Amino acid sequence: MKPIVFATGATGGHVYPAVAIAQSLENENVVFFTTRDREDFKILSRYDVKIKKMLCPLDNLVALVWAFFSVMLSFLFNRPKCVVITGGGTTAVVVVGAIIYRIPIVLCEQNVLPGRVIRAFSRFATKVCVSFEETRAYLRGGEIVCTGNPVRKNYLGDDDLKRAFKDMDTSLKTILVFGGSQGAQAINNFIMTHFSEFLEASVNIVLVSGRSYFKDKGFGTHFLKKTQAGKASFFIIDYTEAMDMLYEQADLVVSRAGATSISELIFFHKPAVLVPYPYAMDDHQLLNAKEFVNHYPGKVCPQDELSVDVVLTALHESTRATFEKTSDVATERVAAVIKSSIR
Repeated sequence: MKPIVFATGATGGHVYPAVAIAQSLENENVVFFTTRDREDFKILSRYDVKIKKMLCPLDNLVALVWAFFSVMLSFLFNRPKCVVITGGGTTAVVVVGAIIYRIPIVLCEQNVLPGRVIRAFSRFATKVCVSFEETRAYLRGGEIVCTGNPVRKNYLGDDDLKRAFKDMDTSLKTILVFGGSQGAQAINNFIMTHFSEFLEASVNIVLVSGRSYFKDKGFGTHFLKKTQAGKASFFIIDYTEAMDMLYEQADLVVSRAGATSISELIFFHKPAVLVPYPYAMDDHQLLNAKEFVNHYPGKVCPQDELSVDVVLTALHESTRATFEKTSDVATERVAAVIKSSIR
């Protein structure tokens, strides 16, 4: 069976939507082209998917040429019936190969402001799936379909985390804090400095710090729990695939404003304090955050204005927050677009 080839960037924001789409393409031969040792390969290796390590960072010209010819040879001997791209500079060689071989291309953009690969190649795409209507203004050419951003239906379990959470007093409010798949040092430092103030306010804190920060601090194990003498608990976790478990526990989320985080907040109906990464390309996280608070309960907070008062005020207001009833139809919409693009 001819494959459907997926290529993603090296962050969770690129990888997880692709995983969601792939999970919905039943009875299809799905193959992921990845880099060798970066985050895309590490994430995908935990899932039951076929992987070919074909891609490389853009700063290595020799490796880039090798990647291009590897993709071309792969397409020559096993031509895909469709190529699906969720953004990221490393995917450019896959798009170029698909253009040369006239393979249908479906581009998927998660952010309000499209990335460079999506902008550069939208005119060559069979279809472009976007998460926000506002994205249309930034693209030229290609048939644009507003599908929403796919969210995984099947999260991986985490038994260690499940056992640890048995000690949490769920009668108290809980704040989930994370900075995307790789963590955010500024947000981590804020929580590490002020966690005792949240505990004194009888609020549980769950911090997903990212592996690098966790390792640098010498925490060692998969999770570290710190508990005040009272009932409130403070959990630090390096990284987990069981985000559904964390969202279910949370009354408020403090996070960056990556597209996947935004989509999961909507899917799980969670109010949020969004702290856009101030150095994101073209300030795209700020656009994502503004789009979220225009439609859902939350607050945009610049990184240098993040404070305990801001978070606790948002937590208090979250008790009155309401979400419109939503369902995850984005994944099915994108899958339908892919199937309709196959010649």
